[in-house]
Amino acid sequence: MKPTLTLLAALLLAPLAPEAADAPKQKPNIIVILADDLGWADLSCYGSTFHESPHLDRLAAQGMRFTQAYSSSPYCSPSRAAIMTGRYPARLKITDYIPSNGKTGKFLPAEMRMELPLEEVTIAEVLKDAGYATWHVGKWHLGDLGYYPEDQGFQVNIAGNHSGAPPSFFWPYGDKEGVMVARPAARDQGKGYHATPVPGLREGGKEGEHLCDRLTSEAMKLIERHKTGQPFLLYLAFYDVHTPIMAKPELVKKYEAKAARLGLPSVKDAPRYTEDNRAHGGGTPQMPEQQVNPIYAAMIETMDTNVGRLMAKLDELGIAGDTFVIFTSDNGGHSVTSNRPLRGCKGWLYEGGVREPWIVKWPGVTKPGSTCDVPVMNTDILPTVLEACGLPTKPELHKDGVSLAALLRGDTQTVHDALFWHFPHYGNHGSGPCSSVRAGDWKLIHWIEDDSVELFNLANDLGEETDLAAQQPDRVKDLRARLDAWRKETGANMPRPKPAGQAVVPDTADAQADFAVVANARVEKLDTGYRLRAEPKQAAFALKRLEQPLTGAKTFKVRCVSAPGQAFPKHYENGFLVLSDGPAPKDQIHVGAFFGGQKSLAIIEGPLQAAGRTAKPFTAAAPPLELHIRVDLASGQIVLEAAGQRLEMKLKRRLQQVTHVGYSSLNAITDFSRWEQQ
Repeated sequence: MKPTLTLLAALLLAPLAPEAADAPKQKPNIIVILADDLGWADLSCYGSTFHESPHLDRLAAQGMRFTQAYSSSPYCSPSRAAIMTGRYPARLKITDYIPSNGKTGKFLPAEMRMELPLEEVTIAEVLKDAGYATWHVGKWHLGDLGYYPEDQGFQVNIAGNHSGAPPSFFWPYGDKEGVMVARPAARDQGKGYHATPVPGLREGGKEGEHLCDRLTSEAMKLIERHKTGQPFLLYLAFYDVHTPIMAKPELVKKYEAKAARLGLPSVKDAPRYTEDNRAHGGGTPQMPEQQVNPIYAAMIETMDTNVGRLMAKLDELGIAGDTFVIFTSDNGGHSVTSNRPLRGCKGWLYEGGVREPWIVKWPGVTKPGSTCDVPVMNTDILPTVLEACGLPTKPELHKDGVSLAALLRGDTQTVHDALFWHFPHYGNHGSGPCSSVRAGDWKLIHWIEDDSVELFNLANDLGEETDLAAQQPDRVKDLRARLDAWRKETGANMPRPKPAGQAVVPDTADAQADFAVVANARVEKLDTGYRLRAEPKQAAFALKRLEQPLTGAKTFKVRCVSAPGQAFPKHYENGFLVLSDGPAPKDQIHVGAFFGGQKSLAIIEGPLQAAGRTAKPFTAAAPPLELHIRVDLASGQIVLEAAGQRLEMKLKRRLQQVTHVGYSSLNAITDFSRWEQQ
């Protein structure tokens, strides 16, 4: 019987080995956790002695911590676009946060896209095609309606819209009405591009709920409810630790007590240093030398706790061993924190603006507690994820990224010959327009406005304190040539010359076309009138100085309509007739309408802005909109009639006479008829 039993056992067991060998390997789940404005030195595992991050420290102990990992931009939108595509922001033409501040200096800022183009292929689209469930939870900031996560390959989008910051980190997150998507009209209602409600989170929330807690809970629900057998991509993009700087009161008290116990100075009294960038078109911002802010520390703890919650959920569901996790930040720390020993902060191409915390856990591959000192960039995330998923990399797609799989397995060879950055704008954190390149330990920054360079050796000078450009002319020549060649290859947009005669001072107007005073705009003559092209994110106006000032009561008639094929989103459609007793914005009265999103007649005293206006909604089809305006200078009364509605307003500042008349628009391209005076 023994031979028979042995044969039977062999027959029963024989198929098992081939079956096991042939069984397809389960693709790993992918979780990309992106912090917002978290600095390289903000975590305990990166050297902070004030902030506490035990859960991220534990993640680093379970995986690999990178010491020289970079964002591709010092601002959020370009960095996020690079993560999605594996392409440099310069190539994508998204080189500042959307919609940029539009500041000017010696030059106009470079032109840029206001959304991630739909023709770009994202990490979500690639993984969805490979059978993955794809989920976006949190901040998006890569375009307005029509360019949201669900338009870019994500099957689920929770809380993602155009905005780069929430109105509040506490429920209902600025949403008093149950908004499911951001209303385009919100910008026209004076709430600003970055102050619209976080959508879809009012229902199910309660007083005191924190945004980071809620986003993590939503992500955990997706994982819990997901059918087994299908891998998932979770892109969890926290709004923390971006402004507004606000945190749970009990945690703030904890860090206030800790600061007192450590003998730290108050935020007000903490030492600061000045970064003087005036020679390069920038400003003179002050930056902290020390991490002392209790509110910011509390925000970090909340974010860290939620990373811990998510990791615990993976353990609970038994899928931690099948899940690839990467944690990083979109750009350097905001000036509310200290990025020391690095120089600079968010918005700068010094290390403090682009060097990031990076932690990767790839179960069975990364050695627990390991570190990697090889320079890498967030363009590498997409190709690394593809290789981790057993999918072929696509170099023509992720053109500027490479897989880091070899590094994650313990290799120490350099993966990039050089890394590049491009910021052709006047930043709202004080930097002038610039580009930079790092090759080996050497880093060159090119300041575009005055065509000067700085050269640093990061191995010996991490804080970028000693400029070696004068001592290393050959190295400067080589790195500058490489930078110029890269800008040419990527088609990088550069700052633009100002029109002839335009003043350098940003708010100084200059003559153009038939107008005596023009600011933030280009005016074109049409057969029927004029086209006013406002600079992105700017209030533009064009004024004619009257030969004889107007007094008494006057009536004006003018038509306005958005220019055909205009480049701005629909909700930026607006046009105004301007009356003033001087050329300065403070002297102006704007009478007209917003007619693209939520339509409303409007009268605005002083600088043109959506806030602080007298308005009346209308529903009639708008373009072209004919405005009838009556001004009585003696009484200070203005009456606007258009689209079947009437809007009246009494001026706060009485005009004795009108010396200038013209047109204005806010972040739009508008065609105006020649006004008629009756």
